Amino acid sequence: MKINKKLKRSLEKTPKFSQTMKRYKSNKTVSFLMAAVLKVLRDEHGFGAVRLQKFSMDVLKQLEMQSEGYVTYKDILDMIAEETGFDVREEEADE
Repeated sequence: MKINKKLKRSLEKTPKFSQTMKRYKSNKTVSFLMAAVLKVLRDEHGFGAVRLQKFSMDVLKQLEMQSEGYVTYKDILDMIAEETGFDVREEEADE
C-alpha cells in the first residue's frame, strides 16, 4: 500500500515519534494495535496521511504520559466513561 509507505516514512522522520516508538517496538501488541487502528481510520473514516500522523502523535503522547506516571490506564477509561457514557470495561465484562 503506497499510503502506508508514505505514512511510515513521514512518521519516522518525526524525531519524537521515532524515539517513542523505539520504546514500544519490542511490544508487538502495541505495534499491531496501532496498525489496526490506523487501518480502520484510513479505510472506514477516510483519514489521509496528515490526520493519521496527527492521530499517531496524539496516541504516543498518551502512552508517554502513562509511562511517566501522569495518568493511568484506569484514569483514561474513567474519563472516557464519564464524558461519553461509553465504558469499554462493561463491553469486556459482557464477553
